[in-house]
Parts: sequence; structure tokens; C-alpha cells
Amino acid sequence: MTTYFNSDIAKRYGVEEAVLLERLRIYSKAERDAGLYSGLLLEKDGLLFVRLSHEKEAQDFPFWEWGHVLTIVWRLVKVKALAVTSHDGSLYCSLLIDAE
Repeated sequence: MTTYFNSDIAKRYGVEEAVLLERLRIYSKAERDAGLYSGLLLEKDGLLFVRLSHEKEAQDFPFWEWGHVLTIVWRLVKVKALAVTSHDGSLYCSLLIDAE
């Protein structure tokens, strides 16, 4: 799995936003069928959404409190970089920008 820090994304949206977008980019590259089956991915309205978890055993961002993750998500929604939906009580995000 290739991961890197995209300084152009950080300049445009912010450093924390770039970290979250990179994680979503990595997860969205997961094998589609396996991701849909496991609940990591969700297809809705022609978009592929990635589940974000705040559960201790599967926390995606252990270095941030869940409330802070939500703040970053909503900042990205506001600038139209992310779309969000919920399913079975989980938050799913879809990239609306090219984060590569």
C-alpha cells in the first residue's frame, strides 16, 4: 500500500484535512468486492463511500478524538471535497476530489 503526504492537498485544504483525505484514498483503493462485503465500502448514488470508525478496536484515527475527526469531515464537506452518508449507524465518506 502506497502512502504519502500530498502537500498540494495540505495547502488547499489544511494539514489535518490532507491526513484524513489520504486515509480515505487508501481505503477507497481497497479491493471493491471485499470492501463491500466487509462493510468498509458502500456504494450509493453512484459514489463509493468509505466507512470511518470510532470504535476502539477499529479506530481509524487513534491520534484524534472522534469529535475532532467529525470537525475535519464537516470542514471538507463544506468545501465540497467530501460527501457523507450514514448506514447502520456508521459514517461513510466519499472523495469528491482527486486526492492523488
